[in-house]
Amino acid sequence: MRLEDFLECFDPSSVVEIACKGEPVRKCTVSAALSDDRYPAVDYVVLPGSVTFKDDVVHIPVIWKLTWGTFRKCINTYFAEHEENGAV
Repeated sequence: MRLEDFLECFDPSSVVEIACKGEPVRKCTVSAALSDDRYPAVDYVVLPGSVTFKDDVVHIPVIWKLTWGTFRKCINTYFAEHEENGAV
């Protein structure tokens, strides 16, 4: 299940801890996780059977799964930055 869809099952003020290999663990509210442009929730998939609850915090292990929309945005940003620097 996509992280975005999973998070929408919780109250926006619930605290979650999102862990992805190679990235810092992010502890924030559901609302903040859904609006984080650095780590778009749509680009992650929840690992099945791995979600745990401890001290009112939902620990959610995820894997990264890039979507076409985010990939296109990254490419456009890359070229825009290089055009500004005269590298393209």
